[in-house]
Amino acid sequence: MRIPTRQRKLGLSFDITPLIDIVFQLVIFFLAATYIVRSDANEKVTLPKATMARDQPPASPRRFVITITAERVWLLGNQRTERAALEQQLLAAAGTPEQAAEIEVRLRADARVPYSEIEPLMLTCAKLGIRKLGFAVLHESGTPLAPRP
Repeated sequence: MRIPTRQRKLGLSFDITPLIDIVFQLVIFFLAATYIVRSDANEKVTLPKATMARDQPPASPRRFVITITAERVWLLGNQRTERAALEQQLLAAAGTPEQAAEIEVRLRADARVPYSEIEPLMLTCAKLGIRKLGFAVLHESGTPLAPRP
């Protein structure tokens, strides 16, 4: 009886399956990151100046970016909305007091928007138990600072 022998191959061979997995993971990550950046507000507004502004904390996963233009157009992310509809969306997202405490609202209001336009939104956040409410402002030097609740 003859014993089977294996033929030896010369050279090296690489298993590229893990490399392909990593590349697909990176593609998915960058697609998701691009979507998140696009969903934030892009509307140009003249931010108010503040002397005691601080840098922003880490972003919350349950974040609403609300923009109010000089023409008093309300935007949630990049979508135009009415203030009443926006308050309904916040009410639906708040749910329980524990869930409301996790929500972050970032407000980008034009410097020409009067406080009377912003106050009802602030009162709604307070009634719902949303504690993280921040305003986007410019430092006195003119450098933009992200909101800090």
